[in-house]
Amino acid sequence: MTRMSRVTSGDSRRQFRKSALSRGFPGGLRLALLSLLAGCLLPQSVDPIDSRAHIPPSIRVESIPNDQLAPLLPLDRTTSTDTAVGCHCSIKLTVNQIEEDDPVVDLVARWFVDYDVNVARSVAIVKQVPLAGTFDNTQTIRGPVVYEFQPDAVGIPNNEPTGAVHLIDLVVGDAVGFDDNATALPFRTMKAGYEAAVYRFAVQLFSPPGALCRGQLPAQRVCGP
Repeated sequence: MTRMSRVTSGDSRRQFRKSALSRGFPGGLRLALLSLLAGCLLPQSVDPIDSRAHIPPSIRVESIPNDQLAPLLPLDRTTSTDTAVGCHCSIKLTVNQIEEDDPVVDLVARWFVDYDVNVARSVAIVKQVPLAGTFDNTQTIRGPVVYEFQPDAVGIPNNEPTGAVHLIDLVVGDAVGFDDNATALPFRTMKAGYEAAVYRFAVQLFSPPGALCRGQLPAQRVCGP
């Protein structure tokens, strides 16, 4: 209900009281009528309320580069020839925008590769990015959040079959919301009342046809330090 509608309703009640008094009701009835009118409460509009204690951040999929939105992202394995000349092939997985309604909340972005609670190596955080809140403005967008995926750097063996698929997860949540003592989903479990946002990339690894890996988008061939 708007402020104007409340004022209008109040004017109507005053006009009714004046009309009732002017018609000469008996004293007792007049008093009862006035008491009834004074006690009337106008119904108030109620906006929907999100019952969650902490609204989770949102990963804005439209901010991910188009060439990284394919179901499978191809990547050549780095060859020994690449390594000998100081080069490697990788994919820079990028989410440019994380939306958080509360600008003062500190967020954390965590990257995982092939997360599996039954494989101890896989539950490790391969990269963590703090997204600090601020009191200086009301900006609701954080980012970018970037992870350069190199198979060798996370222990993926060179002798696995070509075409193998690896899953890279981005998990974003309140910095104080992660329950790092939990064992059910190590480093991904959220405390009661908190919820994380998750996005998954799927990268398919190939053995290059030549001596060098190909840096075809979204992959890149990087040389030098």
